Amino acid sequence: MRNAAIVLCCATFAFLGTGCSDLGEPVGETGLVGTDGVEYREVRSYVYTGYDSGGAVLITGRLNLVFSDTPEVSGTWDLAAAPGVPTQGLGPQVGKGLLTGRLEGSAIGLNLNPNFVDNNVVLTGTLSSQKIEGRWDYAGFPGIIRRGAFVAQLTGSIRQATPPLIAAPGELKER
Repeated sequence: MRNAAIVLCCATFAFLGTGCSDLGEPVGETGLVGTDGVEYREVRSYVYTGYDSGGAVLITGRLNLVFSDTPEVSGTWDLAAAPGVPTQGLGPQVGKGLLTGRLEGSAIGLNLNPNFVDNNVVLTGTLSSQKIEGRWDYAGFPGIIRRGAFVAQLTGSIRQATPPLIAAPGELKER
């Protein structure tokens, strides 16, 4: 029973991002293997601001990006038109959704609508330790419909076990 309690404690702290042991050696750029042999991933939260081609604020919100030891990036987005900005012409970057992407060196590309062939918003930029800067493109079958610049400022990050260390009922057994 004591082992079950320790596993549950570690799972809780790992989920909250604090871990219950030293995270250990880096794997790739953002993945880690802890001293307990568990792989971890990094979840970073960003405040996002999208601008039109003239520099006026169009979109604001949040990006939550999940990084691991592969070039693949996943996450969520929650964006809204800035106050007083009509949503027409902004494309499907108003609302919430899942995203996919890729990180190669400091170059990052994120697709806010990975299940669509057209009617897409794609972010391409440069990742630094504190922010992502680049360009957003709203594209459809005719090509680029609208584009602008964006900045996503890092607000925090946590480490999570991959997969999360949460046992199903009955999986924790006393030794």
